[in-house]
Amino acid sequence: MKLIECYIENFGRLSAFTYRFDAGMNVLCEENGWGKSTFAAFIKAMLYGFTPTRSRSVTQNERQKYLPWQGGVCGGSLTFETDDGVRLRVERTFGTKEAQDTYRLFDGVTGLPSTAFSEKLGEELFGIDAAGYERSTYISEKLTSDDTKDYTGIQARLVEMQDLSDYKIACDRIEKQRKRYWVQGGRGAIADADAALSRARLELTESEEALAKTNELNRMSREFEDKRTAKEAELRALRREVEASIAARSSRALAAHAKELTDRAREAREQVDACASRLSGKVPTLAEVDEQIRMQRRLAESTKPELPKTSLPRLLPLLMFIAGVLFIPTGILLGRTAKLFYALGPILGLLLIAGGIIVTFLRRRQAETRAVIEAGRAEYDGIATRLTAFLSDFPVVLADKTLTDDEKRLWRVREWVEAYRLAVHDEEQARSQAESFRAAHPEAFAPERALTADEQSGGEKEAVLTREIDKLREEQEQCRRLIARYAPAAERYTECAQAIVSLEAKKAAYEKSYEILRATLDYLKAAHDGLTTRYLGSIQLHFRDYMKLLTDEVTDTPVADEYATEAYTVTPDFSVQVTRFGQTKPSDVLSRGGRDLVALCLRFAISDALFGDTKPFLILDDPFINLDDEKVKAAMELLRRIAKDRQILYVCCHTSRA
Repeated sequence: MKLIECYIENFGRLSAFTYRFDAGMNVLCEENGWGKSTFAAFIKAMLYGFTPTRSRSVTQNERQKYLPWQGGVCGGSLTFETDDGVRLRVERTFGTKEAQDTYRLFDGVTGLPSTAFSEKLGEELFGIDAAGYERSTYISEKLTSDDTKDYTGIQARLVEMQDLSDYKIACDRIEKQRKRYWVQGGRGAIADADAALSRARLELTESEEALAKTNELNRMSREFEDKRTAKEAELRALRREVEASIAARSSRALAAHAKELTDRAREAREQVDACASRLSGKVPTLAEVDEQIRMQRRLAESTKPELPKTSLPRLLPLLMFIAGVLFIPTGILLGRTAKLFYALGPILGLLLIAGGIIVTFLRRRQAETRAVIEAGRAEYDGIATRLTAFLSDFPVVLADKTLTDDEKRLWRVREWVEAYRLAVHDEEQARSQAESFRAAHPEAFAPERALTADEQSGGEKEAVLTREIDKLREEQEQCRRLIARYAPAAERYTECAQAIVSLEAKKAAYEKSYEILRATLDYLKAAHDGLTTRYLGSIQLHFRDYMKLLTDEVTDTPVADEYATEAYTVTPDFSVQVTRFGQTKPSDVLSRGGRDLVALCLRFAISDALFGDTKPFLILDDPFINLDDEKVKAAMELLRRIAKDRQILYVCCHTSRA
């Protein structure tokens, strides 16, 4: 590519400026402040536009830096010729923000619009981004400070692999993703999974212990059940023997009927006792229960009245009366000097008196309302208290977790009261029938003779069996209570086991992902290192050639030895290392002039490696400011050699460097 002509309408301090480029060396020597760096920045802006940034610093924000102070349209045109000999003219204007920028491309011969390149003109011409352009074809006075910028775009161009520009981003993303799984110090998803596994295994152990205890208690309960069932069968057999012995000595029909009536009365009595026990010995009437149900419904359908939060001040009416009385004579007295007060004073006084009457009425109404509300609140609290006191007499119904509200509990109490009334009625009827039968047949209730020794021993044996059965029943009940205590933990056994399987699978997946990410990162680094070796040798050769051209012009032997080309090595990240006396150090150890010399040769070498035989133009913005006279002469001679086969724009502020 070759520059032909540029026109700057307004750009920084430059305005209505035209420059025609020659082939080879173009030297622009102007004093400080003329706009030389602005001119070089204009060419870059025509090719790449302004670099997007959020910085508000003028030094970092190109748009703020180069928008013209004098106003007017910021921009211009640049005419150039491609490597294929096609002449084109690009025109750009720049606004206060990127959305206001314009871009147009024209055929340099016909003047017609051209679609040869898009708005990304520089990238399509050179194959590198703006940062790569500043590292290759554009060389400023800030050689050494600019070399800290990223070279990934140039690397991508050199290896013909544009995606390499995302290498650093990809590595950062992979590293960030990897740290999600494991961070030094025991943090991350893998560590969290380990902690969760430890907790789950501990819970599983506790659940296993509870399950073992539950199984043992169930076994013991079954044993107690079997023993109790056997004892109860033995007791029933014993009772049958005793009953058969007694029935044989009396009228079987009368004895059987007497026993039936007696058992019925006893069972009815047991039913009454059971109902009374369920009601805790406090048996209300159905009317009392129904009244409690009505009060509960009334309570549920209403809300506790709220007292008003504010009230009128107590002394406000009195103060208004006093003020009104005072305003009337005061206004009359003041009206002698000012007629306005003569009318205004009495009016205000009357208004205040009337306001006092109104406030007094409102306070009375407010007090009446508050009294009604307080009565309602007291009634509400009284109903709630009576309802709570009534239900507190029945702890059995309160302990039933299936009864979720008071109305259900009251209806359950009503059912129990009805059951109690029926049981009492049945017990009275059975007892009446037994007493009537006893009066009619007293012989059926009295044995004909005393019990025999066997029958007596049977009675003793029955008492022993009863006690044993009661003890077994108590032991079985104790087992059931313990089973209920361990049951929640035991029931979590399957859940805990499944959770452990899930957590182990999750941890394994995390570890696998972690290893994949680590291996991927290692692969990317290895691939990146391998790619850099493909182009590094070419840059190294070009760099040494340029260093030789510069150092061959130096006559002072120690200086020549200091910059001997074999002492310099270009690294894959485009830094330069210096080796002396068997020690290798960064080129930062050199003087400022030495660093600039190294940076200049490196830029030339990168440009040669990037573009090969195409050799696009070079822009040098006073890069020799830190070199001494001898090195400036050598550098200028190098530029003249380079200018024989490529176009160079060299700007400086002093004739000694021209």
